[in-house]
This record gives sequence, structure tokens and C-alpha cells, in this order.
Amino acid sequence: MEVLDILAFPNPLLRKESIGIGKEEDMRGIVRDMVTTMYAHDGAGLAAPQIGIRKNLIVFDPSDDMSNLTVMVNPNIKAKDGEVYVSEACLSVPDIRARIKRSKNIKVRYNNLDGDTITKDFSGFESICIQHEMDHLKGKLIIDYIAS
Repeated sequence: MEVLDILAFPNPLLRKESIGIGKEEDMRGIVRDMVTTMYAHDGAGLAAPQIGIRKNLIVFDPSDDMSNLTVMVNPNIKAKDGEVYVSEACLSVPDIRARIKRSKNIKVRYNNLDGDTITKDFSGFESICIQHEMDHLKGKLIIDYIAS
């Protein structure tokens, strides 16, 4: 397990859209390094583009004690409900916070590392983490919300 460098704005790789991960691709090694990197930087989530990998892959753990790790391969939000405004920070845009409108509740379909398809409802901080990390998969950063 290795702590990887996190790309920082204005690195152009952060603006690239990610691509899907095939069922035959084993992402376990990358995920181990992503998780190690996320925890080393006291992050709640990390998307593969933040470490220079253009793949639809996110990890997040909204707990205070590293007990609620979730890995999502090819996540897709299927439903949204409610609105909430939150102040967000980002490991790729250090020293900046942005007030962002997010969906309060989301339903996400994704694959786990074994290739199983999971559909699950998320709310609260988990919902916000997922939406934030999924923005990275589209090349979107928190500073884009400041400008709009």
C-alpha cells in the first residue's frame, strides 16, 4: 500500500472525464493505494482522477474512525431527492471551501470490487461525499460551483 500524490488544481488531468471500468479489470491494487492515500490526507473520499487515473472509481469513508469504507466502481446516481447546502473542501483544491447545493438523498447503482451490482440509498454526509467524488469523474471541481 502506497500513499500516492494527489493532483492539485490547476492540473489539467482533473478536468478530464473518466471512463468506465470493465468487469475484467482488477482494481484492487489501485483501491488499496487510494484508501491509504485518502486516510493519510484525512480525507472523507477520493476519486481515481485525483491520483491521475481516468477511471470511474471512488472510495469514501464518512466515519471518524475509518470504519465505514465504501468502494464504488462505475457509480451512477439513479434518483435524487431534497436539497441541502453544504460547505465543502477538496484534497485537490487545498485551502478553499465552497458552499454547494447537493441532493439530500440519492439512490446509487454501482459495482463492488467483486463485480456485483448494488443499488443503495444514501443520505446525509454519505450522499454529499458520493456526489462530490462523482463530480471528479466528470472533471468538475468545487471551484466550478463558486463561479456559477
